Amino acid sequence: MSQKQTVKPYFNKLADSMSWVCVGLMILLPFHALFTTWLGSRVGHLDLWRIWKELLIVPLLAGCVLLLVLHKQTRTLFNKDRLTWLILAYIGLQVIAGLIALAAGRVNGSALIYGWFADGRFLVFFLIVRLLAGESSVLPRRWRTILLYPAVVVIGFGLLQLILPADFLRHFGYGPGTILPYQTVDLKPDFVRLQSTLRGANPLGAYLVLVLSAVVAGLLWMRRKAAYAVLLITGTIVLFLTYSRSAYLGLLVSIGLLMFMTVRSPKGRKQVSVGLLLAMAVLIGGLLAFGSTRFVQNTLLHTDKTSKSAESSNAVRRSAITQNAQDALRHPLGQGPGTAGPASVRNNQPKIAENYFIQIAQEVGIAGLVLLLAIFAVVAWRLWNLKEQPLAALLLASFTGLFVVNMVSHAWTDDTLGLLWWGLAGIALAEPAILKHKNHGSQKTHKKA
Repeated sequence: MSQKQTVKPYFNKLADSMSWVCVGLMILLPFHALFTTWLGSRVGHLDLWRIWKELLIVPLLAGCVLLLVLHKQTRTLFNKDRLTWLILAYIGLQVIAGLIALAAGRVNGSALIYGWFADGRFLVFFLIVRLLAGESSVLPRRWRTILLYPAVVVIGFGLLQLILPADFLRHFGYGPGTILPYQTVDLKPDFVRLQSTLRGANPLGAYLVLVLSAVVAGLLWMRRKAAYAVLLITGTIVLFLTYSRSAYLGLLVSIGLLMFMTVRSPKGRKQVSVGLLLAMAVLIGGLLAFGSTRFVQNTLLHTDKTSKSAESSNAVRRSAITQNAQDALRHPLGQGPGTAGPASVRNNQPKIAENYFIQIAQEVGIAGLVLLLAIFAVVAWRLWNLKEQPLAALLLASFTGLFVVNMVSHAWTDDTLGLLWWGLAGIALAEPAILKHKNHGSQKTHKKA
């Protein structure tokens, strides 16, 4: 028996085992905030519980390195892939910029570590899943289970929050020192925002942009349309009651692109475009007609005069974006991971830009932002080339919607959304590598024959 024949069974078993770990990790992600907060409040060491994902990613990464060592053809494919090198360059820049910032005293160790996690973990996980999905069928066969089954629980618990006490989550350790048990619109108890098992209303809204895009894709391409219809209705109700305006807009953009990709004929696409324009006109007309009502002023416009907060959320967001954009321009080389965004709360001077791309420019400079946008562009282009496949189509559509969401939030730093979306993207973008691998093998066999 040759060495290759001896190695192959172990190679396949390792790829399958690691793939199952990824499946379990992604299924648990929507419940991450709930169970880590509960465990942390019960036994302590909250930060340690919160990095359970990263503690799993480290051995997964080591296993992938071993797979590359064992399998020459896979290693060759990865070495020739520009996207892989773009991601490695970006992560390398993150590491170097972080060490320089730490040495200069601009960031402390805790903020730096969380900055690295927030900025790089979803890209590392993408590379891991893409490799595993190209070598094992475990992940490609189960992407619907990974995405939709947990979503049913998240949406169900979100609906349950309509009848539970607003502070019900305090029984799971939620509070001032962890995650607020509930959020309201401008501190008004009449407008409690649903957050379900995620860490807040806005993260839930961003998560539902992905989920509802998948549900619409299911209605267009899959069977069991009744189940998808129920999930669409209930999910839309939960999304609406998050009062996350960025998620509303992101979902509209996502579904619009999804419909545009689904309709093939020029006439059909023209009708979709007209329909979207009419929907926008109806929305604008509705805002003009009912904009003076208390409900619209509170939930959509945030302009109600009876707000109990010292400053409106609109003014806070505008101020944050403007000030932090100016800060990014003053430091074109960046100030290091952990000096901006959610991780900077652990630093001496928190900087929350309310815009993910401004955050990246503040941390790793213009060069880092250009690298990240190049990664995003390559991923979007490859998904577009695979748009005939439901997973690639819904990911491209939701990616566009989430781009909008990240213009007014730090959605990609959220553990659940970042790892889940990019994990699914790893599954979708592994398929061309599989085909290329198979074609390469069949050509070799043909030549030998």
